[in-house]
Amino acid sequence: MTRRRAPPPGSDSWNHVTARLRESAQLREALPPERQRLQGIVLECAGRVQGRRVLDVGPESSSLARSFAQQGAEVVTTRDLLEPAS
Repeated sequence: MTRRRAPPPGSDSWNHVTARLRESAQLREALPPERQRLQGIVLECAGRVQGRRVLDVGPESSSLARSFAQQGAEVVTTRDLLEPAS
């Protein structure tokens, strides 16, 4: 009789992580049209931003942050509101 080895600790976590990564990749593929619609709504609600300061929480390459900067806003970005520098 052959004995099966127990999986190493945390291996089920890795399966969970990879499943979540696949799921998020599928969601990212479906999001661009919705993201564009939402960005338009945010820009409309913000109104005139020229000369104002806008806080963008997320990557500096955010298309929303770029849109605000193109309209003359001073864009301050941070990845996380809990960072000490923010």
